[in-house]
Amino acid sequence: MMKNFGRRLRGGLVFGAWAATLFFLAVTDRTRLFLHPGFAWLLGIGAVIASGFFVAILRNPVPLPLSCTLILLVPLLHLAASDPAAMGRNIFSNRFLGATITASETSGPATRANEDMDKMTATDTVPDEVISQGFASQGFTDDNQVTGELSLTILQLLRTPEKHVETTLKLLGLIHRDPGLQKHFGPGRTAALYRFVLTCCAADALPVTVALEGDIPDLAPDQWVEAEGTFILVPSDKGSVPVLKVDKITPVASPADPFLY
Repeated sequence: MMKNFGRRLRGGLVFGAWAATLFFLAVTDRTRLFLHPGFAWLLGIGAVIASGFFVAILRNPVPLPLSCTLILLVPLLHLAASDPAAMGRNIFSNRFLGATITASETSGPATRANEDMDKMTATDTVPDEVISQGFASQGFTDDNQVTGELSLTILQLLRTPEKHVETTLKLLGLIHRDPGLQKHFGPGRTAALYRFVLTCCAADALPVTVALEGDIPDLAPDQWVEAEGTFILVPSDKGSVPVLKVDKITPVASPADPFLY
């Protein structure tokens, strides 16, 4: 009898675990490690729905097979064990689409990694400032203010690279070395500084990067660094390659939010 009772309550416990997890993610900054902040409200809705199922099943228990229980718990186990902040060189290699900057008549300079985003926003008539104000009105602040980052991110740099040519910059990112990068950056350039840009969730994260040129110290793979140097655009067959002529590289701790938006 107790066995059957536990089987009938199993569904309630599963939905209770889902509700608690979603509520936790919705009210903590950990949401930013998996989901774009602009979609955090969806977690709140999911938590309310899961809570409804939890209460309903406790009031009217329904037997839930063990196989179904395990299927429903697998995403929670994956969520607890995974660490999106640890996304590094392996994912970079699989998702890197190149760093060549081309001129676009409709959307301006863009990285190949953001081509799809540029196509979607090429006809968008809403200024970035208005969108930013909308996020701010909902309680979302500038990413740099939230994480205490430097004033310029790699993504901001690559959106308007021509404005920063021949200027001294400090950029935060992960350092990556690979001889194969020469086919993207040109002969002799085998190091890159990169960050992942998140459009919706961690599954769609794509890297944005600049090539590093100069005396690059031998650092551990996936090390976060602050790179300081002069930014230049080097002509190539397909456009221009963004390059940071490094003066100084300093290892730093991982930022509170590893993604850019």
